[in-house]
Parts: sequence; C-alpha cells; structure tokens
Amino acid sequence: MRRSIALVCGVILTLCAVGPMTNAVAQQGPPEHLTDSFPVEGICEFPVLVELNGKAKTIELPGW
Repeated sequence: MRRSIALVCGVILTLCAVGPMTNAVAQQGPPEHLTDSFPVEGICEFPVLVELNGKAKTIELPGW
C-alpha cells in the first residue's frame, strides 16, 4: 500500500515538473529538415564521410 502511494506521488510530481516544459516546447514550432555531409579524417586510415538526413530542432528551455 505504501509503495503504491509513493509511486503515485512520484508520477504526479514528475508530471507537474514536465508539464510546463512541454507547453514551452510546443510554442516553438515544428522541427526543420536537415541535410548535411562532411568528411572526417584522422580516426581511420581512410577518410570517413558523415551524412546527416532528418529533422532537427533547438529547444529553448526557460531559465537557461
């Protein structure tokens, strides 16, 4: 019984802490499409090409 009460309290506290942060994130808009490629040398005997393809977004957190 005490474990379930502690678990419920923990979940409620977590949701209260995360709730305002998700609202701030929603106001910043959708992520942007990202496509980039660049060579990386020095980690192998041959050059490595890194290719990025997807979506990216910077999330501004309040108080940082």
